Amino acid sequence: MNRKCLIPALLVILSVCSLTGCAPREKTLLLPDLYTLDPESEDPATGEDFTVKKIYTYSYETSPALDQSASLKGCGEHEVSVIANEENTDGQMPLLRQVDYRYGFYDTSGQSKTPWEEPQKVLHPIFWRLWSPYEASEEGEADAGEDLLYEIEKMLLSPDGKKMLVYARAESWDNYFVWFYDFETQTPYTLYQGAPPKEGEAKGAFSPSGRWVSFDTTGSLHQKLILLYDCRKDRLDEGEESFVSIDEFSSFYPPDDTLPIVEAASQLIWETGLFDRSGQAGLLTVIQEYDKSVLAIESYSLPPDDPELAYTENSYYLYGTPESMPYFRYALDVKSNHVYYLYDVSRMWSTDLTHGTSGIKTDFSHAVLDFLRLDSGDCLLLCTQDANAYNIKATVNLTNPDPFTLQKEWDISSVDLYLYSAEDESERLLYKDLRNVIRMEYDETTRRILVETSGDGTLKRRQCVILEL
Repeated sequence: MNRKCLIPALLVILSVCSLTGCAPREKTLLLPDLYTLDPESEDPATGEDFTVKKIYTYSYETSPALDQSASLKGCGEHEVSVIANEENTDGQMPLLRQVDYRYGFYDTSGQSKTPWEEPQKVLHPIFWRLWSPYEASEEGEADAGEDLLYEIEKMLLSPDGKKMLVYARAESWDNYFVWFYDFETQTPYTLYQGAPPKEGEAKGAFSPSGRWVSFDTTGSLHQKLILLYDCRKDRLDEGEESFVSIDEFSSFYPPDDTLPIVEAASQLIWETGLFDRSGQAGLLTVIQEYDKSVLAIESYSLPPDDPELAYTENSYYLYGTPESMPYFRYALDVKSNHVYYLYDVSRMWSTDLTHGTSGIKTDFSHAVLDFLRLDSGDCLLLCTQDANAYNIKATVNLTNPDPFTLQKEWDISSVDLYLYSAEDESERLLYKDLRNVIRMEYDETTRRILVETSGDGTLKRRQCVILEL
């Protein structure tokens, strides 16, 4: 069966530019019958629904502080949303850009969905100063705290790519801010201001639906409650008088819901994340106890109209404790209430969080660095045949690095994208030789796979590889 693939023709362009003197510019050309998958993947029995029909790429620059910068959620059939820098700018506010990638857009050729405008009334001067050159104010002209230099620590994007959390720390002394920013309205909201985390960093998370967000899922800032905010709710900026104090130094914006911090979370936290359940937000916390056993703690609020309990908590030890792994990769199936996780680079286990029973063990034929579990039970796998992957040991650390860091840490040159079929336990190659992979996403509505990579290994230069099925 013939395939068509859209690929960058950089070598051709560079050779032409060497003769004409023009600046190199990436294009996308249609080269029929050039790309074919592995013969094994041609067999319809291995998963006809995941036949890759076309492959596109889109390159751009963005802020290296972003954990992810692209999304397919809520986009049109051939569109992708990216958070990208404007042309010839560095350090300024990235913009939400929604582009049709079929025409080979490169950098700012795509139209920004909401061109940035200088706010007429500056309600959050510290936030806006992050994106523009700072000039020291004359003595007495600045409000308290405005004369400090702040540095962006990290930026966390929502699943639909339209909102983000921004964390910033003062360079001169311990002052910490967390903002919630809406790209479409270009409106920031201060969620937290005060003392920074005592150890490590505050870990934020959005729920998979994008409805709920928490800027601190480990309790490093509040230390008693997990503060939850409804992203669909319209908010009024009422100023600092509406904030709730934690102590004399720190305060937070009133949340829409809260969850108590689990007592066991004072031990070594492997991972935390939000999930959606009956319109409410839930929290999954995975910790390692002092005896090295691994415990999954599921806590969530029940719907407001539930006549029994307003809050519930389940905790079960994970079978096949992943002691041999220096990181934890998991997926929570809310319908069956099973958590799936990598035991080592070639095995996956699952645990039923309702009854505490062990699930089915899955064996893979390749070393798996990361996986994405689909609603069908199938999985997208980032695999490598690099021998370094099989030598990964828990002696390195347990800071739970992302796939991009893993590839650099263990000098893994490239990874391949596979589909694992739960029905017949087969593995099907979808794309080979991906480099510096940051994350992957599957959009069931448009049946597309997005793999976000780093073009130069620095997280500033990004590329989206989009597989249309």
